[in-house]
Amino acid sequence: MQCQTVASFDLLGGLSLDEWLKEMDRMEEEEKKRHAEINERDIEYLEKSRNEVAAVKQTMWSVCCF
Repeated sequence: MQCQTVASFDLLGGLSLDEWLKEMDRMEEEEKKRHAEINERDIEYLEKSRNEVAAVKQTMWSVCCF
């Protein structure tokens, strides 16, 4: 007696590979539209201000502990 098991792995949701790739491209373009573009100067400012806030909190904690 033979046991036949057929597993269906439809990873593309019923789409052909080309259709799936086009859908992925469309979704990536929509995702890009949701995010604002930011330049290097703004990134540096945000990183610096974030680090300063963390340093102040750490200093205040250290002063309170000692």
